[in-house]
Amino acid sequence: RQCTPSYRALPRDYPLPPCSARTTTNASVLNNVWVSLPVGSEESYTFRHMRRNAHEEALFKVEDERFEIDMVIDSNWCTINRLGELLNEIELLKDLDGVTYKVPDDYFNTIHRHCIQRIYGSDYGSEILSLIYSNPLKATGIVYNRLKQKDEEWRTARLLLSAQWRVTQESNWKRSLDHRSLTYKQHDKRLTSTRSLLAEIRDFAANGGKESVESKNARREKAKEEYGSFYDVTMPQHQPKYPPPPPIKPSAGLSVHLSLCFAREFAVDAYKVIAFGVERGNSSPGDKERIHVVFKDFLGDVLGLAPSVMCSTRIPCNISDYSVGSYVATVYGVGEIVSISGDIMEVKLPFGVAAIHKSNLSILYSARKPVNSPKAVVGTQSLYLFMRLFQLLCSRLQVARELSKSVKVYDAYLNTLYALLDSNGPAAGGNNEVHKYEDRVRHLLSHKAYALLTMDKLIHYLIKHLTTLSSSFVSNSLFPCHTSQSQSAYVQNMNSLAPLYHEESLRNNLSRYKAAAATVNANNNQENLFLIELNAAGGCLFVEYLGSGNDYVAAVSDTESNAGSNADGSEQKKQRKA
Repeated sequence: RQCTPSYRALPRDYPLPPCSARTTTNASVLNNVWVSLPVGSEESYTFRHMRRNAHEEALFKVEDERFEIDMVIDSNWCTINRLGELLNEIELLKDLDGVTYKVPDDYFNTIHRHCIQRIYGSDYGSEILSLIYSNPLKATGIVYNRLKQKDEEWRTARLLLSAQWRVTQESNWKRSLDHRSLTYKQHDKRLTSTRSLLAEIRDFAANGGKESVESKNARREKAKEEYGSFYDVTMPQHQPKYPPPPPIKPSAGLSVHLSLCFAREFAVDAYKVIAFGVERGNSSPGDKERIHVVFKDFLGDVLGLAPSVMCSTRIPCNISDYSVGSYVATVYGVGEIVSISGDIMEVKLPFGVAAIHKSNLSILYSARKPVNSPKAVVGTQSLYLFMRLFQLLCSRLQVARELSKSVKVYDAYLNTLYALLDSNGPAAGGNNEVHKYEDRVRHLLSHKAYALLTMDKLIHYLIKHLTTLSSSFVSNSLFPCHTSQSQSAYVQNMNSLAPLYHEESLRNNLSRYKAAAATVNANNNQENLFLIELNAAGGCLFVEYLGSGNDYVAAVSDTESNAGSNADGSEQKKQRKA
């Protein structure tokens, strides 16, 4: 028989254990038939929500202490009342001559006996109870006064402890709500590791852009550890489609292996956070300069960052090919080049136009307007890892904005993040601000902002891949190629490929672009290549895993050889006719 989803009835022939101390009232209300059976995730001993963090343990300790002292005071008061009734009867009968008062054997129940034994200890508790039964006229009053004295002491102690409990609860209750804090940091470390990100894209590429069965099973087992064995029944909301379907289609010639949503409105905030982390980090001056140059010459255009954003940070470099319309940094502030006469340049500043020698200028960013058309680029592993983590950073900033009640709260969170990055600099004390940052995030955005607790680690990984990206020759070239040139020309001019990215024609033929990049890669480090297309207008990031790219080189070589043979054959035909 079934009473509720969790309760079943025992068989009618099941022998019930004896219970001789039950009264008629007990037997009328206590259950002897129905037993509870686990239904759902509560039967899983790996259910992670059963684990408590340190703050939750502190709250449970307070509850245990409060329960214990309340039980002691209540049981002591119950025994005092019972002894008071006995004293009243003794007062009424002690003046009568020839009357002997005897305490009934069942006058004290288990609670009363345990209370007296708690006061006098296990050694003398039984002896005191025997004296009450044998000589109630003298023993009852003494025990009654002793219990009254302990009642006053325990009530006073409860008042003092209440103040301490209040402080403990106020300082721990918000942190105790964060059930993901125990496992999320480890989960995020595994999620953002180089090994996991590369295994993810290779798995999708091997299965035609779909997740393999082995990967699904592994993700399901991780979810069971997190939510319980029957989470797919009890918690279906934790089964999102992975990866989410793209809202738009990619460009022609792109075989999508991984598609992700890109929160373009938070790209500027993400860039500012990264730039601040670079400046406050432990990178060398040379690394900082190379990182800024990579942003200025390439990443800023790919990510759709406006020139005004890039001009907010000075990027000193030794570039001599200035052009009209470029933004430069001078001792008088940021300005725009309006004319060039030899080494003297006229720069439009906020207060007027000044003629300045080029040795006193530093280029900030070219004056191109940001284009919302899709940007495709072929890069190596470091570029893919940076773009993947940059997309993750933008999505987490979007989470922060959604959890913020207003723009002021979001700005306050960004200031808190800047303070954390500043504390991790070379002149700071390491991780002294981590706990303050976590408390501030919970206060501003509630316990649902657990994904933001590892932002410093995420930015650290981004800067690490940026450093590799700027230092590597193959990655720094970024394989931008002209589609109108022949493949052999790329190999001859592979040392000057970086400026060619800004040519519009390279985005017109992705097949030629892949082949040219693979040719450059074959003559350098033989790294794995990735074709990345960012559609900022549609909010999508598409990734195609190319491997070493040798297949694309062979395909283009065959095409060129066929074209050459066809040209030779037509030339021979013309000569025969002549």
